[in-house]
Amino acid sequence: MVIAVIILFIVIAVIPSIGFSNYLDDTTPPITTISFNPPEPDGENGWYASNVTVILNATDDDSGVNITYYRVNSGVLQTYIEPFILVEDGEHILIEFYSIDNAGNQEEVKSTKIDIDQTPPDSCLIYEIVGGNWWRGWDYEFSLTGTDEMSNVNITYYRINSGEWVIYTEPFILSGDGDKILIEYYSVDYAGNVEDVKSATIPRTRATSNSWYHWFLERFLLLERLLRIQPHNSF
Repeated sequence: MVIAVIILFIVIAVIPSIGFSNYLDDTTPPITTISFNPPEPDGENGWYASNVTVILNATDDDSGVNITYYRVNSGVLQTYIEPFILVEDGEHILIEFYSIDNAGNQEEVKSTKIDIDQTPPDSCLIYEIVGGNWWRGWDYEFSLTGTDEMSNVNITYYRINSGEWVIYTEPFILSGDGDKILIEYYSVDYAGNVEDVKSATIPRTRATSNSWYHWFLERFLLLERLLRIQPHNSF
């Protein structure tokens, strides 16, 4: 009986002290690394153009990792349990993280930044009449503007009446015959997001394309002007 009590005291006193001694010997903080999925930006110019999965991996060769923390854009500190997904667009999205081991050693806070833009730009067509008339045909000036809240608009394309696509650089003027003018256009941002093609149909630029009609109308209007300026006879 006495021997059993002695053994019990030895187990209580010695074994815990051994474990605690091992923790005291650990003065090295854990190491946490970060990775992403996709592993590299899948857009252009260093931008991610999709949701990004963030993966944290912490190691400690002595006492082992106790807990890992992270936060996004200086938000609330979160306990890392499993990979998390960034779904919102943002430029210079800040991710901070660190770990603590079972001996209480805390790693210095690490950080990294990424850029996410999943939203295509938005283009707008503006036009106005700058000359001509209803029977000769109107002269239209067209201008295109594009907006993009993240990576900004890189390039804008347009085409006229299903012709070749042209890079938009400055306002342009169109006039002439035809039932209508079909303008199609779209923009691409610096992340590589492509806007859906938009289009606008402008009313025909002349009252009609019939040359005989124009010939008669021109002479009728000329005759009308001549009659207006003829001097009246005085008695």
